[in-house]
Amino acid sequence: MTNSDSGTKLNPGDRVRVRHDTTHDGDFSARLRTDRAAMNGKEGTIRVRAIGVFGVEDVPGGPRAWFEADELEPIVTDPDGCEVVGPAVPLDVLDAAVQQALAAARREAQGWHSAALLARGETEQAKDALRVVQGEADALRGKLGAANAEVEEAVAVLHREREVRQAAEERLAAVAHAWGTLRAWMLALPRPLGAAGIEGVDAVDKALGGVVVEPPLEQRVAEIEARLGRLESGK
Repeated sequence: MTNSDSGTKLNPGDRVRVRHDTTHDGDFSARLRTDRAAMNGKEGTIRVRAIGVFGVEDVPGGPRAWFEADELEPIVTDPDGCEVVGPAVPLDVLDAAVQQALAAARREAQGWHSAALLARGETEQAKDALRVVQGEADALRGKLGAANAEVEEAVAVLHREREVRQAAEERLAAVAHAWGTLRAWMLALPRPLGAAGIEGVDAVDKALGGVVVEPPLEQRVAEIEARLGRLESGK
């Protein structure tokens, strides 16, 4: 995961970054000082470990430069081999951070769950209200249908009453016509009607709303004479 161990101890095979310290150059020859300067800032691999120094190569088989431990910075990598920038995080600290993140995620998830339950409850309430409105609408439609049926029945009754009235008017017209004919015949008799007959004619005329058939002049004169005769006799 990192170098050969998790401490500051370096071993052959470890990846390191060189931090050349010129204060250590006095312990090395001129050629070795040149090699050390050339490796400054580069990454390499420890190939050899000697007493207090490490031989580092930037490429396999390339020039080897020697450095003390404080000039080498271990390169920490994750399980995928990628470099981890900064100091390694202790596992207990990492575990605590993971647990905190999980707890925060659980709290957030619980909040979303509560919001979802609240929304579901509001949805159910809305559905109940919609069902009530639909029920009221159905009831109103039923009342409207009943009212329409009553109106249609009233129209039918009115139509039937009109037909009955028309038939009665037609029968009354036929009776009046027949009475007019009969009245003309009665008044045309050779012997004028007496007072009782005249009263009867007047009663029928009044009931029928007047004389339907206008009598001839002779009949009218006879009727007038009959009426005068009744007046003279005081009957």
